[in-house]
Amino acid sequence: MLHHIDNLDAKATGFSELLGAATRVDEAWTDAANLFRRPLYAPRAAEDDREYPVREDGLDARLSA
Repeated sequence: MLHHIDNLDAKATGFSELLGAATRVDEAWTDAANLFRRPLYAPRAAEDDREYPVREDGLDARLSA
């Protein structure tokens, strides 16, 4: 049981670090060279006050729920 708890903790920490690094460099996706071997989506927080790029067609670049 301790092995599984330690494994889950390591994966959760790795996931958090990957998403943190992606949001610091304003990337929406991580690269595939990571613990999970696939690109991960790094959404911005709802209270994020950074500027969003404005598209030429006038549509908002943010995704809505």
